Amino acid sequence: MMTKTKYGIMLMFLSATALLTGCGNDDFNENGNANANENAISFSTNLQPFAKASTYSSVTDMQTEGSFTCTTYEANSTTVSIPASRVVWSGIDWQFADDIHFWPTSGDLDFFAYMPKSGSLPSYVSSVSYSTARTPQFACSGMPLTEAGQDGLKEFIWALSTGKNKSNSSAGVAMAFKHVFARVKFVVGNPASDNVTINSVTIPDIYSSGTCTWPNTWSSWGGADSFVAGGDESWYLVIPNNYGSKTLTVNATWKNWSEVSQSKSKDITVNWEAGHSYTYTITLDENGLIIDTEKYTEQW
Repeated sequence: MMTKTKYGIMLMFLSATALLTGCGNDDFNENGNANANENAISFSTNLQPFAKASTYSSVTDMQTEGSFTCTTYEANSTTVSIPASRVVWSGIDWQFADDIHFWPTSGDLDFFAYMPKSGSLPSYVSSVSYSTARTPQFACSGMPLTEAGQDGLKEFIWALSTGKNKSNSSAGVAMAFKHVFARVKFVVGNPASDNVTINSVTIPDIYSSGTCTWPNTWSSWGGADSFVAGGDESWYLVIPNNYGSKTLTVNATWKNWSEVSQSKSKDITVNWEAGHSYTYTITLDENGLIIDTEKYTEQW
């Protein structure tokens, strides 16, 4: 059993966006540990609301969420050192809600965290486990594939930092939260004068369930059904996978043509990767459908 010394474990959590884009330093300096007491515990976070799925994209976003769950293990083991605890944003820094926790006098620690916190997980997260050291998993079951189902849906993100001790983490345990889903949206490419409105976008046989192993390896996909997005240019969370060739069908209304609604289809390649955003620019006319995917993918 590890004994503890009088040095608090200070935790600073960095967003996946800061890690992937390299633009998180200013956020960290501004929103990092504000407590001068080195024994205090502190963190920092991210969240950007969308009309449909709500995803974490900035330090402010995570502070707005307000809390996450963190479990601490003896290094490279499943032996719990600090049980799953809620970590809350105080308005100045991040602190364990239950108590101040201290570094052991010897040995390293591994830290595993996820947001939203336990008890507030999205309905599609059926389990989160840590049965193998440094290899957390979560099961996704019932990811909504419709506009109504994704309205207000929260993203699940997680972080893992290993081999930490007081010496190598004197400024805080740096943890980079990672995106495990992809996100997609569909926008109109026609000029406003065309008066084109997209009513729906449908892609068949998209998975609604699967298992993700740290950091973002997916397996055991299932629950394939049609993904049906609305026409309001919102972000949708989707399970990453190389789905191959799919027929994308757009139902749209052309107000310049007596408000006639028509459906047009086009075969596209769907290969969604975890932590990436995909914007499909759709241009329609009475003769056909153009889907612009040039430079439509970016790290999230």
